[in-house]
This record gives sequence, structure tokens and C-alpha cells, in this order.
Amino acid sequence: MSDEAMSAANPLSRAALATPDGLDLVLSVAGRLVGAALAIYIAVDQTYNRTEVLAIGVAVVVLVTFAIGAVTKSAWFPSLGASVLFFGGALLWFDTAGEAMVVAGTVAAVGSLIHTHRVGGRVDAPVSAFFVGCGLTTIGVLALLLAVKG
Repeated sequence: MSDEAMSAANPLSRAALATPDGLDLVLSVAGRLVGAALAIYIAVDQTYNRTEVLAIGVAVVVLVTFAIGAVTKSAWFPSLGASVLFFGGALLWFDTAGEAMVVAGTVAAVGSLIHTHRVGGRVDAPVSAFFVGCGLTTIGVLALLLAVKG
């Protein structure tokens, strides 16, 4: 860790300064790609309709955040994708791939947060997106329970 990173006041600043250039984006992108792939794996592997729909829904939301994030250049959408992975993975925890989705979502969220800090952005955007992702996942589950038969 560099001297500058050691002298930074808060942990996010220390992490951002200690992270090699580009690693923050790699973590954000790789976490979301791996997480989406794991969600698709769960959808293909399971036979329970609601599990399949939930897993595909998570993968679709995460992949859409790539497209919207690329167009808007906003830190909000990558963090939303990370959040949906995290909370969707928590709901799919019964499967080892669901546990790995939680890890992938965490890695992607940390990468997005560090990147936002490094470029001088406001960290409230990725943090708020993480909480919105929790709500979006909850609404998705409620809709799933009402619309999809076992």
C-alpha cells in the first residue's frame, strides 16, 4: 500500500488509492458478468418455475445495467446490477451458484464504489442504487409470487 493510501482519512479513500489503475472497473464488470452467468446457470439447472423466472430476471436486469450504464456513464446502474445480484443471490442461496452470486454482487459493488470515488464522483449514487436494487428485487419477488405458478 502506498504512503498516500496509508495517510488517507477514510477507508474508501484508502481502498481507492491502493487499488491499481483499472482494477476497479475490472471488479465491477467481471462481478456482474460472472453473476449473470451464475443466474443463467441456476435457471437452466432448476426445474421449479419460480426459481427459473427469478434467476432469469436477475440475469436480465444485470445485463440491462451494462447497456444503460454504458450510455449514461453513470455509476448508478452498475451498482444497481451489483445489488440485484447480491439480493437475488441471497434468495437463491440454497444453490452454491446462489452463494457465488452474492460474492459476485459484493465484488461488483465494491468495484463500482471504488471507481466512483477514484473519478471524483459522489458515492451516494452507487450507495443509493444498492438500496434501490434491494427494493427492485423485493418487488420482483412479489410479482413472481403473484404471477407464476410453482
